[in-house]
Amino acid sequence: MRISVGIATTARTQVLQRTIDRLLVQTRLPDDVIVCSPATVDPLADRHRDVPFPIRHVASELGLTKQRNTIIRAAGDCDVLLFIDDDFFLGCRYLAEMAEVFDCPSIVVATGAVIADGIKGPGLAPDAAERIITQDDAQSHPRHITETRHGYGCNMALRYRTLIEKGLFFDENLPRYGWYEDVDLMRRLAHHGRSVRCAAARGVHLGVKSGRTSGRFLGYSQIANPIYLYRKGTYDLQEAIGSASRNFAANLKGSVRPESYIDRRGRLIGNLIGLRDLAARRLHPSNALRMDERG
Repeated sequence: MRISVGIATTARTQVLQRTIDRLLVQTRLPDDVIVCSPATVDPLADRHRDVPFPIRHVASELGLTKQRNTIIRAAGDCDVLLFIDDDFFLGCRYLAEMAEVFDCPSIVVATGAVIADGIKGPGLAPDAAERIITQDDAQSHPRHITETRHGYGCNMALRYRTLIEKGLFFDENLPRYGWYEDVDLMRRLAHHGRSVRCAAARGVHLGVKSGRTSGRFLGYSQIANPIYLYRKGTYDLQEAIGSASRNFAANLKGSVRPESYIDRRGRLIGNLIGLRDLAARRLHPSNALRMDERG
């Protein structure tokens, strides 16, 4: 089985280097790594000679969905394509566990267990994340495969042959950071097989805040994307309404005393513009690109 690792990145070379270091300690190494950035300069040019697997750099337009689709087109010869964020530290047995998971031909998509997630707070420093995952590596974990409908794009493995044969790609109508692009693709792919979570494939998501979208942009996406996916058929109406309302409530409450690491007021403004567009029947995820121009 050939496993390729795809990483979309934007101007976060230091943490990307640490993410590559975690690939070096895998008990089962990747067959190759494909890094996609909007820059023509390879951010890992100095690493090619000191790693035991090929690293390829491909350039793309800015945007997570566009960059990941560029990786899909570039992958070519692999059985499993594992997407990880450029700030996701893999446990040492992650790839070995995924290889075991995909030995089952009915499984077409799998995600692992995120044991710590800095996206829910101010973010984790690389050294702190390294300590967490190293301590976790020293323990044994049962494989424990469960069915799931909710992928987490920071670590998502796809059966490449099914992906290509069915012509499935990330939806580029979800711009920049995506927001639910992972669930959308997972559910479309799951029409052709099983979608699972493997408890023994473990990792830590740093949740680095640099390089992410503005508060207004994300706030608009929090309204537009779930509604768009409901209309598309990959989200239930209850899920879409629940997601939009939870985020609106969190931003409304948080805007009174916002966290230092979250632009709550910007998100709330984006939410309100999204609700206005919904009422005017012009809501669409791509409108988020114009958030800096709108009031």
